[in-house]
Amino acid sequence: MKIKVLFFDDIFSDMFRKTHDGEQLAFDDAWFDSIERELTNGQIKGIDFEIVKSGEIELWPYLIERAEPDLVLLDLYWYERAKQQGGECRAIDISLEALKGIRKRYPDLPVIQYTVKPDRETMDQSYEAGATFFLEKVPLAVPEAHSALKYLMIYLMRSK
Repeated sequence: MKIKVLFFDDIFSDMFRKTHDGEQLAFDDAWFDSIERELTNGQIKGIDFEIVKSGEIELWPYLIERAEPDLVLLDLYWYERAKQQGGECRAIDISLEALKGIRKRYPDLPVIQYTVKPDRETMDQSYEAGATFFLEKVPLAVPEAHSALKYLMIYLMRSK
């Protein structure tokens, strides 16, 4: 079984990379690298993950059509994009609007949304917008910390 994951996170955008210091970039890069290692380590025979990364959330329609992912990972907060559009208060709205659009156009496409230290209101908003599942972004760059994500993805693909 091959599982293609479309991974939307502002850490992949040029805008994010130009506006954050090396320490922040190192943290985010280590976090993503540990997820990538966990998904692509080949430890589960017969299951291969392919990851497509994008920091351009506004291109979601094009990217989903082009990549044809089996599931989407979607960051909740898009601060840099929100600042560019007139205010940090829209950081969540940008993601939720994309999620609503994805759900409308692709009702059966699993979408896992995540953020650091979510609160109940945030998770409720995400589920109301159409998230299949919500995860806390674990700030550990240890692949074992991301095993649950891997097994959740496999479970979601089994039910397809």
